Order: sequence, then C-alpha cells, then structure tokens
Amino acid sequence: MINDLASNGWTLHWANPSTLGADLPEWRAGDRKRATDGLMLGEKRFPVFIGPDGWPDRDLLRFATRGWLRPKSLTTKRSYAIDIRVWLQYLHVACNGKHWLDADVEDTLDFHYWRTREAANRGRVFGDDAARGLSALVLLYGWAMAEGLIDASPIRQRRSPSGKRLTTVQQPRNAGHHDVKWLTRRAFDRWKRVGFEGYDAAGMPRSANRVRTQSRNVAFANLLYATGLRRAEGGALLDVEIPVPTGEERLLSGDVASGIAKYRKRRKFYLERTHLRTVEDYIRFERAGAVHVANERGLYERLPGRLVVTGIVGSGKDRVVTYQDEQGRVTRQRLDLLDAGIRARLLRKTPQGWQPLWLWLTETGLPFEVDSWNKTFEQASRRCQVAGVDLDVTPHMLRHSYALHMLVQAQRAFLLRTGLTADERTRYQRLFGNVWELVRDLLGHASVETTRKYYLEPVRGLQLDLLLTAAADSPVTEVDAVIARIGSESGLVQDVPEEPTS
Repeated sequence: MINDLASNGWTLHWANPSTLGADLPEWRAGDRKRATDGLMLGEKRFPVFIGPDGWPDRDLLRFATRGWLRPKSLTTKRSYAIDIRVWLQYLHVACNGKHWLDADVEDTLDFHYWRTREAANRGRVFGDDAARGLSALVLLYGWAMAEGLIDASPIRQRRSPSGKRLTTVQQPRNAGHHDVKWLTRRAFDRWKRVGFEGYDAAGMPRSANRVRTQSRNVAFANLLYATGLRRAEGGALLDVEIPVPTGEERLLSGDVASGIAKYRKRRKFYLERTHLRTVEDYIRFERAGAVHVANERGLYERLPGRLVVTGIVGSGKDRVVTYQDEQGRVTRQRLDLLDAGIRARLLRKTPQGWQPLWLWLTETGLPFEVDSWNKTFEQASRRCQVAGVDLDVTPHMLRHSYALHMLVQAQRAFLLRTGLTADERTRYQRLFGNVWELVRDLLGHASVETTRKYYLEPVRGLQLDLLLTAAADSPVTEVDAVIARIGSESGLVQDVPEEPTS
C-alpha cells in the first residue's frame, strides 16, 4: 500500500530559455539545443522531466517543447506537468520502475484508483483535479501514438452515445463540481481585512499582522471579485490595460486580451470606480516603491530576456506595441496577442528609470508570477484560521462569487423593472435565458451550460419572492442581502456574522 510518492525518482524542473544551462543540474549532449530549437518565441518557461538516472527524458522534452503541450497556456502547462510527474513517479515507485511508454491499461486504472480513492494516499484528488490529471495523460499518450512511440494508449476511452466525442472510462463523476464555492460580500471583506490588512476577528487592527504587500494583494482580490476575471487573466494584466476614468462615470470597461484569455477569446470586463481606486492606489504608492527599489539595485538591467518597449499606438484590439530584444531585433505586434511570457519581460524607459509594464510586482519590483497568487491566497486563509475566522478562499472562488452576484443582480433588475407577477412566471421563464447569457458573456464561457451547471448552483430553483425580498435592516446592499439569504438556505455560500457595532 502506497502512502505517498516522496521517494527518489522523477523530478520536475522549469527551464528558462534565456538561462537554460543554469536551470538544470546537467544536460545530455544535444538536449539543450533540442529544447531551445523547439521553443516558441517569447515562451517564458517550459517543464523538463528528470528521470531517476538524473537525465532529462528526451521524448518528454519533445512533448513539452515541440509536442502537444507546447501550445497550452502557462497555467495549463504547469498543471499538466505536475500531473504527469505524479504519474511518472507512481510508475517508478508502484510499478518497479516501469517506463511511461511501457505502461498499460491496468497501470492507469490502478493509478486512478490510488489517486482518487485509496484511503492511505494522503494526496488524493477529486473532481476537477482528477479530471485534469486524466486529461494530461490523454494528451501525453495521444501525442506518443501520433509520434509512433506506442501502438495504443493505456488510457481507456469510449465514444459518447452521439458518437461525436471520446470520454475516459476513469472520468470522475463529480468533475466540474466538487470544488465550486461562493462568498458573500461581507465574508470577502472579512477575509481581506484579517488575511491581508492585519485585523483580528473582532475587527480590531493588529499592526504586527499587516502583510507587506497588502495594497497589491487587496487590489488584486478586489479586481477578481469585481470583474470575474480568471486568475491567469487578472494576474497577467499590463499597467496600460487598466481603465482610465475620463469623467465621473461609476463603471469603467477594460479588455481581456486574447493572448491571456482562456480559449484566446477576447472580451470586455467592467470595474466599478471604487474598486479601480484600490488598483490606482497600489500603482501610485506600493508599486512605485518596489520599482524604485529595483532601479536602485539595477535589477531591470539584469532581467533575463528583457524586451524594451519603444512605442505603443492605437486603441482597443488594434493597439500595437513595438519592442526591442537584447540582440537589437525590433518587433511590432498587436498588444492583444501578447501572451504572459512576453508581457512579463516588457520594460519602458522613463525619466525615473526602468518601468515594467507587468502590473503586479514583488516587493523587489520584479514581475509577480500568476501561479504565485495561489500561495498568497492560502497564506491569507491561514491567517484567518489562526484568528478564528473560518474562511478558506481561492482566486477562482472570487470568480464564482462574481457570477452569483451578477446573476442575482440581473434577475432582480429585470423583475423589479417589469413588475412580474405570479401569473407571468411562464413569460419570465422564457426570458430568463437572456440573463444567463449575460453572465456567460461576462465570464467568457464558451457555453451557457457551463455557467448554469457549475457556477450558479446556489440559485437553482430560486423562487421569485426570494429574489424580490431583501432584509430591510441589512447594512449591505439589497443584492448582497439576497445572496446572504441564499447562503443560509442553500449551505453553499460562505458567510460570516456581521461585525458587532461599537
């Protein structure tokens, strides 16, 4: 019985093209050039799987740099690489060092059982995590078959009744559902105050608990909660993509570039002036201080693979950026097409020194990687637990909460505006689909069914009187009061008691 896979064996490294030799312990002759030749221009990092013998696996190297993993987003690459490493290590420990190209159907079935059901496995995964792991192996072995490395995939699949798609036999039934969570606004505010701003459970400030990057973290959390952006979208924004007020408008719009959007689907996002102000304050104070520190230390001159921006012209999807690499080569490209890897290397020269275009920076002024936000949120949730506040928040949870808030708000606006009565419920059900489609478009989903099925479970079967009724004495807005009531009745929305007033 296997408790974990902590013994020596397969390791996963992330190599940077500009410092390729320094990222790995050793490279077999030809492997470094093979990896470099296979890289896309501007790709920031790629996974390298080091086998038990201490050498990179050549086939997996091709899969990562020239194969089917190559076009995936950096976030997907990271997730798939971790899943594949777990599989490789499982074969090494549980299957007496069996090579991944020699694995059979029984191995994958045993692995799936161990990873999702084996009680002795302390690292079990469920739902979406389990489904993603299977998808990683389907991709890997599909590529291996296409390359002629194997005759058949060890991942058992069957065709759907319609015959249009294949599904894995091991697919978990709770995929897409297990880890969906929601937050009320007051729970979100409490989590920020305790997790980032140094307050205790009673709302009293504790300066010793203040997080040094408080302004950045609060601004990012507000951005996700207020816009529904994915972590990889909000985390890869450039400072020039933040909406700029032109008057007294309460709501401003920005663009999610296709280069960082899921499915490369460009869309609009909307941000209230109050939430924009926290981003502006971060840029003006905390971020400016970090940039000053980096310039004082000369960090930007040593930034690997830096790209110096010499001009940005146009607007919207037609905005074009011109930049020059370290060899003096000049590139003109639509800003909308830049992926996270290129974005993190963009610098502009100002009278005060170098300035990164990447919005979110570390304390030392360097780009804060998108994946690092997970740890930042985990640390904030841990501070809440220590303070006695039972809240556990992830970046994606803020997206779910935005979806719920927007749906309830849109429903209430429609119902109150039309004065719908019980006799008109049939007509309402016919028109209700337009509200779902609105939320789908705001979230950037490919299908309205994704919005209905996975993001908005707390409002299934809602009665009209619940949508039209709000607690009159609630200190929050009417929509927030409705969501709090949904939470109390469904048990699916995280909420906290109101803070006592002095």
